[in-house]
Amino acid sequence: MAQKGASAHTDWAGEEARQRFVAFYREQLRELMTGYGPIDILWYDGCIPAPFDGEETNAMVRALQPEILINERNGEPFDFRNCEQTVNPKPGPWEACMTLNSNWGWHAGDTHWKTPGDVIELLINCASKGGNLLLNVGPMADGTLPPESTAILGEVGSWLTRNREFLPDSERHGFAWNNSCQVTVRGKRIYLHFHNQPGPEFCWAETNTTVLAARFLATGNPIAFAQDGTRLTLKNLPVPLPDSPVTTIVLDTDDPPVPATEQTTFWIPD
Repeated sequence: MAQKGASAHTDWAGEEARQRFVAFYREQLRELMTGYGPIDILWYDGCIPAPFDGEETNAMVRALQPEILINERNGEPFDFRNCEQTVNPKPGPWEACMTLNSNWGWHAGDTHWKTPGDVIELLINCASKGGNLLLNVGPMADGTLPPESTAILGEVGSWLTRNREFLPDSERHGFAWNNSCQVTVRGKRIYLHFHNQPGPEFCWAETNTTVLAARFLATGNPIAFAQDGTRLTLKNLPVPLPDSPVTTIVLDTDDPPVPATEQTTFWIPD
């Protein structure tokens, strides 16, 4: 969408041309909303000059598909916000839209594939901020998926089969960044997702909540620990950690987790 304001009106050849295009795209939407059964999501895309009369259009769409979800790119009323090629948390429901390499469509020369660990890190990053990850795969000319894509997604899928418990209804939280693991929260559980090896012990001085139990998410095997105030020490960790490319440890707590000091800037607080 173009930026709102008086200058945006000059992007059209004239009001007649604008009205003609609005009528055209609305009829296309009406066909989509009436000819193909229930539609779950309407995802507006592109860079279209404003004003686009989105409020009236979205009202028409909701009248035809009452259960539909609409993104914010055609104005109010909408259900969720987007960011593309970056993880930029927004108020309310939001999703980050990312490519598996550097292009949305098939590009024979693009070999900049994300690793399975990269994809899992993206997914955990979105979950830690209460968001959704929309991961794009560009099919080849014959409609098949590139073998690199299927290999990456297959490994990510296997990891999720073992570790998916953390993902549904993950919540925004105020725990700080650290260079060993990512943190997600769900109910009375904290999930520590280790991308790097912490050694046989790991001290996490972050939570004001009492930890009742610790275990590896993939296997359920318990982990010895000690807690002294905000300092939680996980003990006798295997080296290397048992799951790849990311090992997730679950902490069961007596109350919904609360950070010892909430991170409000990029810098880790004192």
